[in-house]
Amino acid sequence: MNGGSALPVPQVVGSYAAFLHVRTRTAPEVTVIGDGAEVTVTVEDRTLALAFQRQRREWSLCGAEVRCGEQAVAFSRGDLVSAIAALLATLAVAGKPSGVSEPRASGVGNAGKDHRNLPRLDH
Repeated sequence: MNGGSALPVPQVVGSYAAFLHVRTRTAPEVTVIGDGAEVTVTVEDRTLALAFQRQRREWSLCGAEVRCGEQAVAFSRGDLVSAIAALLATLAVAGKPSGVSEPRASGVGNAGKDHRNLPRLDH
């Protein structure tokens, strides 16, 4: 799943890759080069690319992009659920379940709270 990168996959990047694998049922490709990383997953003719960057020893999601042919739509890190929905839109139209749900964060201080975005994994 590391796409031939010589560097180990950071935990945050691997967590997002695992999340995408579950949601899309497709193994994503992970590339780590220096202080940057990318997770890409393709479903039919659409590709979702997540960009990560390391700053002061911490990795964080910078943004997402859904590509379809020559067209691309960028999403902020807070709109990741929308990006996944855009990736899986063709599956939903075809009558297949899209697999997109709103993840819930767990851990200290999060018990019982309904989170509408992906859990913050950049710590």
